[in-house]
Amino acid sequence: MKKLLTMKSLPLAISLLFAANVCHAQLSGAAVVAGDTVAPASAVVPPESADNVSAKGFIFPKLGYFDNSGNPAYLNQYNLLDSTSGSNTSNGFIADLDFQLLFKEDGDTLFLEKEGYGENSQRLRLLSSFRPAKFKAYYSTFKTVSGSFDFLYNPDMVVGGTDPRYGDPAQNKVDRSGYVADFTNDSPTVSEYAIRRSTYGGSLLLRPEALTEHGFSAELSADGYTRQGNQVSSYILNEGKQNPSQANPESEQWRGYSNSVDEKDAKLAFNLNWTPDKEWFFNYEFFVDRFTNETLPATFGDVANWSGIPRFFARGTDLLTPLNFVPDSTQYRNALRLSKTFGDTAALSAGASYATLQQDTYSEPQYASGYDDGNTNTGSAYLNGKFNVSQSVGLEAFARYNQRQNNSPYPVENFYEPVSAQRDPRMVMPRIDNYRNIVYGLEAKLYPRVLKTTWSAGWKYESKENELTWGTEPALAPPVTLYGTEYKANEVFIKLVSHPTTGLTLRATPSYLWADETQLATNPSEMFKFKSSAIYTDPEWNELVVTGYYNYSRKLNDSLSFSDYDVAPAGFADPQNQEVENTMQSFGVNFSFVPEEDLKLSLGYDWSQNDLSAYYFSTNRLRFDFPNPGGPNNHPTVPLEFLILDQFNYNVTSQTVSAGIEKKWENYLFSGYYSLMLANGDNGNGLAGVSLPVVDDKTDFRLHTFSLGMDYEFKENMIFRATYIYDRYEDNSYESLTGSRNSLCLGVIFRL
Repeated sequence: MKKLLTMKSLPLAISLLFAANVCHAQLSGAAVVAGDTVAPASAVVPPESADNVSAKGFIFPKLGYFDNSGNPAYLNQYNLLDSTSGSNTSNGFIADLDFQLLFKEDGDTLFLEKEGYGENSQRLRLLSSFRPAKFKAYYSTFKTVSGSFDFLYNPDMVVGGTDPRYGDPAQNKVDRSGYVADFTNDSPTVSEYAIRRSTYGGSLLLRPEALTEHGFSAELSADGYTRQGNQVSSYILNEGKQNPSQANPESEQWRGYSNSVDEKDAKLAFNLNWTPDKEWFFNYEFFVDRFTNETLPATFGDVANWSGIPRFFARGTDLLTPLNFVPDSTQYRNALRLSKTFGDTAALSAGASYATLQQDTYSEPQYASGYDDGNTNTGSAYLNGKFNVSQSVGLEAFARYNQRQNNSPYPVENFYEPVSAQRDPRMVMPRIDNYRNIVYGLEAKLYPRVLKTTWSAGWKYESKENELTWGTEPALAPPVTLYGTEYKANEVFIKLVSHPTTGLTLRATPSYLWADETQLATNPSEMFKFKSSAIYTDPEWNELVVTGYYNYSRKLNDSLSFSDYDVAPAGFADPQNQEVENTMQSFGVNFSFVPEEDLKLSLGYDWSQNDLSAYYFSTNRLRFDFPNPGGPNNHPTVPLEFLILDQFNYNVTSQTVSAGIEKKWENYLFSGYYSLMLANGDNGNGLAGVSLPVVDDKTDFRLHTFSLGMDYEFKENMIFRATYIYDRYEDNSYESLTGSRNSLCLGVIFRL
């Protein structure tokens, strides 16, 4: 069971690994952010600001070598390298060609850009501008591992992935959770899990010169993506579905398999803007989005074939039952927005949208039961108003409304119904019939000139409401779930923006929220938040730029509970209240300055902590095996009991340190970069089976990234470029994932 990164550490890991992408990070004047690369300053500027030249750009042939040691599975999740010949992901050579070309004549421009590093990472972009239209097109493909690569990804392959203590009655007093002690891999021959995502699209923007003064523009765009590969999926097989002759059915319940992925999505959109005069703005948008799943779902029948045991399932089990059915679907949406300004005194804006999402394909059990109309409609609207009482006082009011209606057929006999006579009814969770969300609030702003400070205070009210239909036998019922139907919360906040001295900007926003009712344990019944930031710039002192931030939030919820079920007399009793406390903090500071004309330095530090505690409940029944005496189940006379085993505590701290340097010396440009990301803490303790397995009990990993780059201009318009990058991932809890990578790239830039 591979543990997840914290919410803070995951984006940091992705950004660091993208920033370290071979031959991309050292582009002179370039920035690599989330896979989108800005053109090198030394090569070509975007067409909007280019000089009036006929041709400009560069061509960059390059050759790289990489070598992985240990298990590079973690690194491959964000940057999977593959040799140009032989498809070797352990080591090999990668040859590629980058270029940027700009053609311009009489104000019309054509810009073409291509960058990549092997088959698994390619990007292509085309921009053209000619009066009175602009055209854009793009294509990219990127491949990453989805679980692990050349490493069998299932709990049995990792020490602590399964815990036999759960199957020992002497150590695990809570009955019927022993399946955690064993795991069955339904795809034992598969060890390579990877996903390739390709995106593409284009747009045409028209701005007729005759309507330029009215701000008229119309844009037609088409976008899409494909995802292909396979990923790990797991499921719990209900004991009632197994052959009764199974000696130890619980050992066969926790299962996993290789789930094929072959998806396509295409979107067509039309956007219209119009400003009839300086005070009015009009916008209309329409789009249709079509999703297609080309993969047949894995079914119980597939599991039976994989296992090689025809009588693995009990008689009467529907072998066409899908494990992972993802239907084709189509969404249509219309949106209209209007805004009106009244000089410098007031502004009013409003908008509304309507969308419908329909299911286009259905699983075999849905067809058999007559479920053939999956349809959900969503409507939303907003209204904002601003009024300047004076130059120092402003008022703002806002309101938003959203409603989602499930218009799918209901009830559907033997498939989706509140009361079922079936041995294993398919409705095990409540149906969401309708969802409504209303938000409105007020904000007052003060602009006193003397203090160089902007103050604002506001209030926000939010209401959420679900209309749910619950199953009665033997499905779930409200007293045994942590679900509520209403959420009502008030929030007050203060915003402060101050400029106490030249070059310094301070921002702070404290807020407090309280909720009378909550729907989920993750909804706060009480929350305090504080967000702050500081920016200081001094161009005259080595172009100094300092940025910093501190954020804090504390969420509490004790408003929801479970209830036991007593069979004699039948009814619910002994509620167990859930208590959740989640504290999150983050802090960071970054410096950049230029001590000399040819020397640039940067330094940064980020820290975050997530401290979560909540009750850990267990029960003597599987979650969906509800013991209603009047319903058909295997154990009608066993009472349902919820037990508080412990209060698990999750406390993980993440830190990132980064430093960069760039030095220009004669015809050479040297650059270096280093970053260290580390996270450590406890995921939980004191649960059933004495404690969590080691692999899940602790978070303790480090990610090092070190890079060196050199540019040498040995001829006019010719630059030799060399880049070396070293990545090292160390996981002290999950030692099987420790690995490193060395990368070297050489190339020559030919500037036009």
